[in-house]
Amino acid sequence: IHPAAALPASYYSFASMPKHATTRIERQQLRKKQRALRESIIGDRDELCQPESTRFTSALRSADDLFEQVRRPRELALDNDILHELSRVGSERARRLDIATNQYSVSTFLAKVRSRFPDDDNPQFVDLVALGRFARRRALTSPGVDFLLGSIQAQAEGRTVRQRERRTRVTGAIEQPVRVDAESRLREMRPDEKHQTWMNRMFEILSEKGEVKFFELVTNPDPENGFTQTVENIFAFSFLLRFDRVSLFVRDDELICKVKKFKGGNQMIQGDDEGNVDDSNASLAGVQTGQLITTLSLASWQSVVQMYDIRTSMIPT
Repeated sequence: IHPAAALPASYYSFASMPKHATTRIERQQLRKKQRALRESIIGDRDELCQPESTRFTSALRSADDLFEQVRRPRELALDNDILHELSRVGSERARRLDIATNQYSVSTFLAKVRSRFPDDDNPQFVDLVALGRFARRRALTSPGVDFLLGSIQAQAEGRTVRQRERRTRVTGAIEQPVRVDAESRLREMRPDEKHQTWMNRMFEILSEKGEVKFFELVTNPDPENGFTQTVENIFAFSFLLRFDRVSLFVRDDELICKVKKFKGGNQMIQGDDEGNVDDSNASLAGVQTGQLITTLSLASWQSVVQMYDIRTSMIPT
């Protein structure tokens, strides 16, 4: 008796049913067969897990045939349960096959081949034609072994367990941040000694010349360090603007800068030995100021040098 015959005949008698279960009665019969197949897989799990058992293949074919008739969610949920049970059985069969592989002997292997492919004339011999056809199908579909994902000797990396740090709860009074107004923040910004020197040079040049074009004042045409020096000059000039020692305005589409006049004469902002600048004479109060953020690229600097035909820098370095 074929091992698959142990299942009820209703599991495999699908010829009387239509291709798709559409009516309510047909769907009830389909669900009944699905439940019976699922219970059979669960009840005969030990036998299905045997590597030499053929009932697993029969149950899988029965599940495929029943799936062809599924059209509603209820039947689909039962088919999902059947597939889940079959996947568990298949995993267990693979583990048992791996364990039983070393127990096979040559005589056992030949006996299994003879029982699987018996000769019609003499069952004691093997049907080599049928065995060759079977081997040919497997050879044509066998996966290649020319690619290995990593080294065979590689071992799985151990998982490092990280301990979560407990958060410490802050106790006591929480200090509030000190609020600083805009004017105090501006007065805290001081130029360093290097920029203070460049500010003095700019102030002297503007005092002598009166009005100077902005780009002619700050641009350094040196091909090696001119671009970086031009950026530094613009940064130093921004302090002259902030301390209200010079003014910058537009006239005839040109940026013009000049020294501002005070009652006590032109006075430059001086710094002490520690680099602190005394800007008490700066007339910040009552002056309408604004901020301007501009960019200067290497290409723009080269264009300025060519447009104004700058050969030497006004600010010696």
